[in-house]
Amino acid sequence: MSTSSFRRNTKTEQQRKGSGKGPRGNWREQLRMPKTNPTPFVLIKGEYQDPNPDPESIEIDMQTGQPKPTLLAYYKWLKHKLKTISPGGAERYIDEPCSRGYDKHNPKPCAGCQAMDMGDKRITLSEAYSMGVVHLKLYHRVPLFDYKEKQWIMKKDKPSEPVLVDIECQEGQCNFCRALSNQPPILQQNEIWPGYNSQSIQNVFGSRRYLELGSNHLGDIGEWDRQVGSRCGGTAWVKDQAGNYIVDGAGNAIPKGRCNNFLKVDAYVCSHCNTTLIDRNTDTRTPAQLDELVMRKYPCHVCQRPVFLKEVVTCPACGPTQENGGQAKVSGVFDGVVYGQRQGENTSSHLVLVEFATIEDFEQTLHPSIRALYQGKTLRQRIEELSKPYDFAELNKPKDLAAQAKRLEIQVQPQQGWPQQGGPPAQPGFYGQQPQGYPQGAPQQQGWPGGYPQAPTQQPQFPGQPMQQPQYTQYPTQPSGPGPAPFVPPTKPNFG
Repeated sequence: MSTSSFRRNTKTEQQRKGSGKGPRGNWREQLRMPKTNPTPFVLIKGEYQDPNPDPESIEIDMQTGQPKPTLLAYYKWLKHKLKTISPGGAERYIDEPCSRGYDKHNPKPCAGCQAMDMGDKRITLSEAYSMGVVHLKLYHRVPLFDYKEKQWIMKKDKPSEPVLVDIECQEGQCNFCRALSNQPPILQQNEIWPGYNSQSIQNVFGSRRYLELGSNHLGDIGEWDRQVGSRCGGTAWVKDQAGNYIVDGAGNAIPKGRCNNFLKVDAYVCSHCNTTLIDRNTDTRTPAQLDELVMRKYPCHVCQRPVFLKEVVTCPACGPTQENGGQAKVSGVFDGVVYGQRQGENTSSHLVLVEFATIEDFEQTLHPSIRALYQGKTLRQRIEELSKPYDFAELNKPKDLAAQAKRLEIQVQPQQGWPQQGGPPAQPGFYGQQPQGYPQGAPQQQGWPGGYPQAPTQQPQFPGQPMQQPQYTQYPTQPSGPGPAPFVPPTKPNFG
């Protein structure tokens, strides 16, 4: 999948708004974009089949004449959202995957869809998009603690070993860093500290996470790809005042980073036969009209069919692209490190690209104590270790009808003939007799029974062993002090 096809797909999803295999992962791994300081990460390019492709995006195999599967860099799925009121009076939203599916001729049973059909205005349906990322921040790998049950989560196949999770370091306000330096935690009211000590904490750099996006945010990342692709990804070289290249002792030019000059689009060619279809220097259409053409198919007089256009570009410093005999390089949003942050609130918010850097340039900004955490490997190798695509189909697998109804706070009865988990079909009528006043629905949940959990009266324990003397795997000794120096991003952005 080329970066231009990624932009086409994200633009299509925005235009269709309102129209209706790796490790699985879990909800703890969702990355929420910060609003203050931009955070660095690398996007993982997946290959997920589009369950509902736009006809314009379908390509025909030139050999077989059959449609090719439409592959996306992100996973597309349907979800319901419940808008309700918390006990304190504030609005809150609850998400739940939709089980209806994309086949309009064979829809699957879904509690949320039936509630909407019955007029429940609290529940909506929309498309959602999930993308994997490698978050390039310091994390603490620690045993997983169940705060509700006040106990450690142990492995099912090895009951004597705890499940380990990565938790992002909070830098100056991090209790894990305090525990590494044998300092007591700083707790807020009713906050629980499970009793982690320096032997139970391991520092790691980088963690696999995922973004959950709406169509607007997906479009924002498509715009990021356009911004990155508009600048040359070739190499800039060190020059003297006369403009001559400075060389090292072996006579090689000295690189100084990414070229970053704006690329100029000269023409558009057929993506199959490379025939020039549009010469941008002589075409009389406006730049905006030509930019729009690359987003949809264009008739090729040689292939005798509509095809996607491919850009021919040049850089004022590097010349044409490498395939055309020059040194220019067209990069995409998947080819380096992006610094992103969120601006605005809720549905009016947008994702903003603050900076883009190559992986090697980014690595040079890291403190030596951070680089030591990936144990002699390069940052690129560390990223490759973490770049396994998520199994989003399993992660977002819909629940059975009863669990959907409970989550969406609606009262339902299974309809006769629908497959159920845990028993035979019930009586006809999905909603049955609703209480008076529906669709306002059942009374709202009132939070934790009996109030929020209080701090345990004694330190949590592994089975038969105090936390102060853990029996699970010992990690390498951590250096004294509050941990590695925090990552400081470059101060001169490429994009604003």
